[in-house]
Parts: sequence; structure tokens; C-alpha cells
Amino acid sequence: MRKLYIKMCEKAKEIQKEWQPQEGDKFAFKKDLNKTNFVFQSTLDDVKNTEIIIAVDGLIIEKKSVIWLPYQHQLQEMVCEAKYTRLWWISKFYKPKEKIPIILLFQDFEEFLEKEIFPTKNINYSAEELWLIYVMKRKYNKIWNKIKKEWEEIKNENTKKIN
Repeated sequence: MRKLYIKMCEKAKEIQKEWQPQEGDKFAFKKDLNKTNFVFQSTLDDVKNTEIIIAVDGLIIEKKSVIWLPYQHQLQEMVCEAKYTRLWWISKFYKPKEKIPIILLFQDFEEFLEKEIFPTKNINYSAEELWLIYVMKRKYNKIWNKIKKEWEEIKNENTKKIN
């Protein structure tokens, strides 16, 4: 797992807040970003009123001490569920239990890459980093600032591009 992706996930507070730990989810430790692990089980500690994660190796930790590292399919699901995005509107034409056809998701992602990533010659991102950038733009109207190493809200659509 690239350190850049871990840093991007750490700074994506909106995504971290949404995380409901599931078996198999990957996470990194805030105190040691080089160390990653996988969720085995998640439970609520009634005494401390905090969510506890039991890792695959038996380690017991608090959710707030780790950074969730969403897989690509989890990022794709997030953007399909994001209200008021293009894909969300398209989904209104499908039966409630049907998923948006995957081709529409990939067409939108391709358009995003062509308009916002490739023109800047900034293609040194991993697939998961690109999907995270896409989710943050579509769902939260934010872009990644490589210099400041943080997500910034887009004030004016015409003035901000992914850098």
C-alpha cells in the first residue's frame, strides 16, 4: 500500500466518518503508517462507548486509532450512493434494488480522467488513489492538493483542477 494513498485516506475525514468496519477491511495505524492490518471483527465497547476492532492477528484496538483504507470496489460503491451526483440521478430510473449499470460508472470515471487528470499530465497515481480522488470530487466536491497534502473544497469549478 502506497504511503500517498494512506495519507489521502487519513485526510479524507468524510470517508473515515462513514466507515462501518467489516470483516476483511484494510486499515493502517495512525502512529505507524507502515503497519497495516485487516479487520476480523468489530464490536461496540459499552463501557468506553467506542467501537473496538479485532484484527486478524488478534490485536484489539479502538477504531479511532486507525485509518481505513477502502478497496477500489468500496470506493466505487460510495460514489454510486452519493446523493445528487450524476450517477445518483441516473439510478432514479432503475428499480430500487437494482444497481446502476457498471458501465455508467466507468464512463463517468473515464470522462473524469480525460477532463481532469490526463490534461495535467498527472498520471502517477495508483488505481485506488484515482478512485479516491474521483469519489472525493464527485461526492464531497473536494480535490487533493499534493503540495499541502490535504483535501480542499472546490470553490469555483473553473479554477480548480487536480494537481
